[in-house]
Amino acid sequence: MTATPGFGDGKPTMFGYLREDLLRPEQIAQISFLMADFTTVQGCGELTLYRETGAAGEAMRDLTSRAATVPDPCVVVPTHAHLEGLGEAKAVILERLCALGARIWSLNTPECHAAPAHDGAPGSAELDAGAVMLSAFTCAASRSSQPVAGMHISTDLTRAGLRGLTGAAEQVVGAVISEAAGESGAATPVFTAMEALYGALVADRNQLTVRLLLTPGALVVEIHETRDHVTDPLSAVVADAGRAVRVRASDGGTLTRCALDLPPGWSRLGAAVGTYASLARGRTRSWT
Repeated sequence: MTATPGFGDGKPTMFGYLREDLLRPEQIAQISFLMADFTTVQGCGELTLYRETGAAGEAMRDLTSRAATVPDPCVVVPTHAHLEGLGEAKAVILERLCALGARIWSLNTPECHAAPAHDGAPGSAELDAGAVMLSAFTCAASRSSQPVAGMHISTDLTRAGLRGLTGAAEQVVGAVISEAAGESGAATPVFTAMEALYGALVADRNQLTVRLLLTPGALVVEIHETRDHVTDPLSAVVADAGRAVRVRASDGGTLTRCALDLPPGWSRLGAAVGTYASLARGRTRSWT
């Protein structure tokens, strides 16, 4: 069992948990960085990451004990599979954390699964080379989720100095939400990134996880859906917005990815934002 502690700074404390036996060795560092990025996006203090090999559950018990000592704890896991087989039902673990007032997230992105697909989608090579996650949130397949999505996109891109790309990103995400809402018939959103996520308890509802990733030359809009509809064609809005593709995610869901090229002269801004974010997390990579 390994715990990488963060330090209190007056912000909500984010605890991460992962089981190394569910991941390939090269995934562990990648997912740790994703969790750190997500922690920054949520405005929390430095991530405290608990890792263990196997299903003994010792690290999760330590995490729970530590979460009980801080106000407004937050917890993030790669996928719900990391909460399985720990000696008690996953629902019991979630309820115990919820009783502490914890907000709980599951990233559930393709990188977090045991066999992530290298799908050859536009932007894949750039993402493999490294990207900064500017925004991450989850919502239900409902048209009423669109204002929530728009708020996250506008806030996070403005904060990153990329306000000019807000309209294009909102159009892409809005089109996918509308398509998913038409399929599900859902009337109201179940989850937003500001609420605890219990996706495993409502598996019958299609959930969308949206990420905005900044590469040196593009803003990549990535939408993961739990339903499988990879054979459905892309909407004209998404296809016309940028370099877009729809592929089957490694978990059987659907991944829609659209790379919005940065306007001329913005690549330097993108590189600066990426370098700053990396340095803020104590990483030495430079995008210049």
